[in-house]
Amino acid sequence: MRKWFPTVLVVVAIAMSLAAFPHLPDRVPIHWGWDGEPNGWAGRPFGAFAIPLLMVGFVVLFRVLPGADPRKDNYEKFLSSYDFIAISVVSLCFAVHCVSLGRALGLPLPVERLGPGMVGAFYIGVGNVFPRLRSNWWIGIRTPWSLSSDTNWARTQRIGGYLFVASGVLLLADAAAPSHWMKRIALGGAIGAPVCAMVFSYAASLNADS
Repeated sequence: MRKWFPTVLVVVAIAMSLAAFPHLPDRVPIHWGWDGEPNGWAGRPFGAFAIPLLMVGFVVLFRVLPGADPRKDNYEKFLSSYDFIAISVVSLCFAVHCVSLGRALGLPLPVERLGPGMVGAFYIGVGNVFPRLRSNWWIGIRTPWSLSSDTNWARTQRIGGYLFVASGVLLLADAAAPSHWMKRIALGGAIGAPVCAMVFSYAASLNADS
């Protein structure tokens, strides 16, 4: 079932777009500021179908990536985690699509809370499975040092997982109690988590060489 769940979400997203299309305004909001107010718009076809098409792209991409990886034999060791990340990415797109359509149809959805909440849940989910990943070219914290050493890879994914979960908690805190400073802290954590994981990977490679 987990193999087909992303495809089911794509079908539902397209059905939602087709049902909503006649009722959408000519200009559909596609981007919002920190205060939850729209600050970017697109035409009705783009606003209705861009995210479902992006979801289709992700579904196809996640299907073909393992076969294009020189380390494809490793995927059998973390296949459930790989599928979970694929589901998480497509689910995040689906959630964003629901919010976008809802706002376009006039529903009073609190984007300033839902946005950080959705991304925070995504960060916590993928952060929890990072330590289970095995060396590959496509997902996880991939650096020259983690890809050249299984030990570095394992340590980097573990630290990266901790950082992503911590960042996700900050994003959820922002969703629960949004404020100017909380949003800055949460955004800093979201950007800083992968950056800090890459710095750790480099530092771990120096320690291994010394």
